[in-house]
Amino acid sequence: MSLLHIGTTMSSLKKQFEGFSENTLTNFHLPFGVAPNFLINGKEYCVPMVTEESSVVAAASNAAKFWMDRGGIKTTVISTTKIGQVHFFYKGDKNKLIAYFSQLKATLLEGVKALTANMEKLGGGITWS
Repeated sequence: MSLLHIGTTMSSLKKQFEGFSENTLTNFHLPFGVAPNFLINGKEYCVPMVTEESSVVAAASNAAKFWMDRGGIKTTVISTTKIGQVHFFYKGDKNKLIAYFSQLKATLLEGVKALTANMEKLGGGITWS
């Protein structure tokens, strides 16, 4: 098989992949496998994994089998609260910065209202501490 033939084949594959989805950013060609034997909360799963390292899939499968023989993995939802933080460097007076954010609080919350409206309907949204 010539390099020209391989290039043409890859180009046609790329076009075919781009037709599968809107706004395609990239295509990747890696092995897509599964790690079987995951018993999670009493239900058995095969976990999809995309990696070129077969040992990673094998290790995950072996660990899953180890835990399956011991009752599996048990999970508990502790909270559905998501925590976000803003980090930046500020060399000024900490109290002035806190006061400044307190002044901006209403403006900042109003600025994201369109993004948080549905969250607020469901009992969530942004809290300020």
